[in-house]
Amino acid sequence: MQNLLWLSLAGVLGTLSRYGLGEAAARWWGTSFPWGTWLINCSGCFLFALIWGLAERRQWVGPEFRFYALTGFMGAYTTYSTYMFEIGRLVDQGRLARAAADFAGQNALAFVLVLAGLALARAL
Repeated sequence: MQNLLWLSLAGVLGTLSRYGLGEAAARWWGTSFPWGTWLINCSGCFLFALIWGLAERRQWVGPEFRFYALTGFMGAYTTYSTYMFEIGRLVDQGRLARAAADFAGQNALAFVLVLAGLALARAL
């Protein structure tokens, strides 16, 4: 039960960080371009890789912290970071074809599904 509480707290902090940064970006740069999402996704990729690297290579953070930070905080902050990190790991492992397939496949399918969801919403 304690793990769920810590995970939930990390998720709340990720959600509030995402909201706060998105609002700040809208005030700083306006809303004519989705700068908030851009900033959140890019910073999330950096933070995800940094936390993973500190846990794996340097062992500066323990497995519990990594779990709460990556699953709780980053999961609520942005799942884009997980997506990009997984592709980056495939590249790092020399699995370039799989990385390209993952990148192209998810982006293409996600875009088609967004259009399908919008079309369905208009039809209902």
